Amino acid sequence: MIVHHTRKEKEHSDPFEKVSGTLGLSGGADTILILSRDSNGATLYGRGRDIEEIETAVEFDGETCRWQALGEASEVRQTSERAKIRKALKDAGERMAPKDLEVATGMPGANIRQLLSKMAAAGEVKKVGRGLYAHPDAPIGNRPKPPILSS
Repeated sequence: MIVHHTRKEKEHSDPFEKVSGTLGLSGGADTILILSRDSNGATLYGRGRDIEEIETAVEFDGETCRWQALGEASEVRQTSERAKIRKALKDAGERMAPKDLEVATGMPGANIRQLLSKMAAAGEVKKVGRGLYAHPDAPIGNRPKPPILSS
């Protein structure tokens, strides 16, 4: 086991490019684990011959002096607004327009439209038509959007 430091540079598309030194350090290892901290918190990245690639959000507990896994980093790091939108889409099980999401989440429409664009680009939601979005796990085909019934 080798403990090594990472490069100080902030911009890396792949966390394993942070390994300081020659490529032989990361190329010769069976498994590499990188503990990284940024404004979103601490993340443990892992890649190796005998493990599946991981990206886990972690938190240090000062009382027990241990790291605790919080879950998949992408899910843990989601903002509460994004989580509200994803939950509303999942609960609906159907495609929704920003206006529908405004009613379902209680969030301002301008915020929802701006977030939906970013979330679609990141793959957090599916854009399934002009101004219509669905949860990424939803089996939405070419079904028409159901009308909104008001009381």
